[in-house]
Amino acid sequence: MGLAVSTSSQARITGAQTEATATAARGRSSGWPALAALIVVCCLFAAAYSVAAPAFEAPDEPGHYNYVDRLVSGQGLPLQGVNGQDPEFGQPPFYYAFESLIARLAPSQPDNVPVWDHHNPFQDRTDYGNVNLYYHRAEEAFPWTGTMLRLHAMRLANLVFLLLAVLATYGSARELRLPPALSWCAAAILGLIPQVLFISGVLNADNAIAGLSAAALYLLLRWLNHGSPWTETVLLGLVLGNAALAKLSGLSAVALAVGFMGLRWLQGRQLRALLQAGAVGVMVLCIAGWWYARNWILLGDPLGWEPMLAAVGQMLRPQPIGLLPALAQLFGRTSTALAVFGWTNVPVSPIAYFTFDALCLLGLAAAAVAAARQLMRRSLPQLAGSPAVLCHLLVLLWPVAFILSLARWIEVNAAADQWRLVLPAFPALTLLIVIGLQRLVRRWQALLVLPLGLVGLNVGALLLVLVPAYAFPAPYKGPIEHQAQVRFGDALELVGYSTPSPTGIHPGDTVSVDLVWRALRPMDLDYLVDLAAIDSHGVITWKELSTPDEGRAPTSQWTPGLTVRDRHRLIVQPPASGVHTLLLSIFVPVEGGPHLPAVGASDTPLANDTTEVGRFMLLPPRTTSPSVSDSLPFADNLTLAGHSFTQDGKSLRATLVWQARGPIGKDYTVFVHLLGPDDKLAAQHDSQPDGARYPTSLLPTGQLVPDTHVLDVSSLSPGRYQAEVGVYDLASGQRLPLASNPDETSHLFPVEIG
Repeated sequence: MGLAVSTSSQARITGAQTEATATAARGRSSGWPALAALIVVCCLFAAAYSVAAPAFEAPDEPGHYNYVDRLVSGQGLPLQGVNGQDPEFGQPPFYYAFESLIARLAPSQPDNVPVWDHHNPFQDRTDYGNVNLYYHRAEEAFPWTGTMLRLHAMRLANLVFLLLAVLATYGSARELRLPPALSWCAAAILGLIPQVLFISGVLNADNAIAGLSAAALYLLLRWLNHGSPWTETVLLGLVLGNAALAKLSGLSAVALAVGFMGLRWLQGRQLRALLQAGAVGVMVLCIAGWWYARNWILLGDPLGWEPMLAAVGQMLRPQPIGLLPALAQLFGRTSTALAVFGWTNVPVSPIAYFTFDALCLLGLAAAAVAAARQLMRRSLPQLAGSPAVLCHLLVLLWPVAFILSLARWIEVNAAADQWRLVLPAFPALTLLIVIGLQRLVRRWQALLVLPLGLVGLNVGALLLVLVPAYAFPAPYKGPIEHQAQVRFGDALELVGYSTPSPTGIHPGDTVSVDLVWRALRPMDLDYLVDLAAIDSHGVITWKELSTPDEGRAPTSQWTPGLTVRDRHRLIVQPPASGVHTLLLSIFVPVEGGPHLPAVGASDTPLANDTTEVGRFMLLPPRTTSPSVSDSLPFADNLTLAGHSFTQDGKSLRATLVWQARGPIGKDYTVFVHLLGPDDKLAAQHDSQPDGARYPTSLLPTGQLVPDTHVLDVSSLSPGRYQAEVGVYDLASGQRLPLASNPDETSHLFPVEIG
């Protein structure tokens, strides 16, 4: 099974040949400084994520904090279903006991971590933004005090587990006979994955199981390779016992260790190996057995599975899904293995995910091919008698065990498809990917592109994604396109707003509008912005209730005189094509709360306490080509692209198609006059295009829009008539001339009435 089995085949296995040997020799003297530098970089990034991520804006962090707080306050271990229904209360206690040691050294006052009274009810419920679960207050900011200092101290304590994972990955690579340079690459890739660093920067029990499992993998590989002395056997027992006490998935590491130690004993039938395997099992029982026994006695379930399911709440599936659908769901969310921040709702660029997935698949496929070739070259006795084969088999099965374990949880929990829950599998997966990619590129230096790329991704993720996702907006000092001066109550003034951009969109596109607010006085409440899109018939086609700036700027944190830019991005879906007017009002944040009274610049009350903040147009999905093409240009960039006339009994339907050659300055009204043989007006219909659905000032350049006019011809005699088509400004009554002839303001088309 070996991808690297013996000294004689090492050059072929690593693909580095002579260069690999030289690199290995140099690595004995220079490997540790490079590894130390890597650890420093990883820790700095993890600390940066800890600072950038606001309190409790990470998966399950409030529950982890409450667990530690119970221990620190002397309430003892929580019991799921007895001390509440927090999903984290069913977790084994190792991580929380560790963090409680840190928490006891930090202050507990003032109590300034976020509380549920300040949660954001619109999280993930709007088209954009609102990724924050909490409204964050000024007292949470650096320099930290009280419980915020305690939280950040506990977060930074995770660096112990990050350090353990990086070192153990390096050590595991060396146990697989990889040269130091390649081992460093494997450790660097693991330690620089943004998701690993983000989780390392927040309060989460996945850190403990990740570090302990990585250490267990390394110690188990050493045991399989060398028949470790009792000192290392004791270390393995300690690590596995604490892994089983850190998270239920730690039992997977215990099962793998027991199985492979048994296989190693079968290879040599040595009493020493059997005694060491037994000693490890006894240590696991002594360290972690009491917790499972406690669950069995108090809950009737050693794993606490049923009470944990009850605590899952809305995440619990009505009916469990099968193993294969669960695996498909997990592998459909590989983005969470690379970089998805917050409550798995702050992604990075899709290009990063595509590149990451492609490299991982390529590396794993190459490793699988290499393993298959080694299998074919060796006889069964050779495979059965080789400790190196067991080592490589362990690395292959290690991620499988953890992934299958998580799939069981995904079967019943709709929100469990997150790769952070299989962080213990990352060291083995990284080793396989590195081995596979190195066999493809041959030169280990080419693999340096991966850690360097991850460094760049971390910098970009921190500065361009994570920090802006939660940042309270800076005071706005830029231009204001449309002055408004509308006051809502005595606290808020809408200073102005921008033109919705773009003014013409297709279904599914995004239109943005910026509102500019000024705080008139301090506010105790977090007022809600109610923004709605109304079509030309007065029907609401889109509506959003939210906190200013997509959840980032709760009004209780505004100071008098502060000017805030409040961006809203909306997606309007068909069949609501045509013009939409944005209407704005402000609501009090209580159940069924009223809206604030609104007055204009002259203290005139506004109807329904609502003001208009711009228009945009949802363009038709497709405009049918007219039966006759015209390309008749009017002034101000408006063109009549074509027309058709059809009679339906007592009605004449004129279908016009308009096109903008460029920006159009006004909303023009179209007239269709039917002139009789004596040139007298026989029928007419005037309206903005298509019943005012497509105002001309909103037409984007090149866009075709339909325009239907229906004329009553029930009283007309059959015969030949002329349809006069033109446009005019309704406010002034002035017609728009033709661009080709300023003396003409309309065009005549022959029409037969029968």
